[in-house]
Amino acid sequence: MDLNEKIFHAVSHTVGKNWAKNIYYNYKYRLLLVKKIGTFWDKFFGYSIPIIKLFICILFCFNKKNSSKILQRYYGLKHFYQNKYGSYDRKNYNKVNSFFYSINKQTNIIEIIKHLIKNKKSI
Repeated sequence: MDLNEKIFHAVSHTVGKNWAKNIYYNYKYRLLLVKKIGTFWDKFFGYSIPIIKLFICILFCFNKKNSSKILQRYYGLKHFYQNKYGSYDRKNYNKVNSFFYSINKQTNIIEIIKHLIKNKKSI
């Protein structure tokens, strides 16, 4: 074993390819983690803060920073409350991937609306 060896890790290499999909999964599974192991107060804050963040995104939707995350937060919350995780994600991975593929950090509210109109079949 050589202690002078250096290992480089490309952190979040795939995030750049489909940033929006990763936010969606992080949102949904963070809620699931709180559901499974959280205390009462963890659940109280863990469930209410994502809802508040979604409303803030909607209120400030003309800012790209907020508008680019609206769909991920909405569908993450929606699918969590519909118990759509685990087997749902394994079956619909390609569908979720293609749905979020065209959304990036520069996506504005007009592009989000066009995206929803174009993809009438949502995830």
